[in-house]
Amino acid sequence: MTLELRKVTRETLRDVIKLSVFDRQSGFVAANSVTVAQAGFEPGSTVYGLWDGDTAFGLMAVIDMPHIPGLMKATTPNACICGA
Repeated sequence: MTLELRKVTRETLRDVIKLSVFDRQSGFVAANSVTVAQAGFEPGSTVYGLWDGDTAFGLMAVIDMPHIPGLMKATTPNACICGA
């Protein structure tokens, strides 16, 4: 098994958006197509496909928090304080 994290590109998009989660997980996350589309509107966000060789098996979306307007420095590691 060769696991790799790859940024979603035009070439890998179809493989990543056709993935789905188990029915019992569907209430916790959006469809991959929605996550990829939303990333285009979130400053500092990047979407990655998780790959085993040539087979896509997952998706990970990351937001670089300092790029979010109104975000202020938190006082604890797990806190998020957003401006009004």
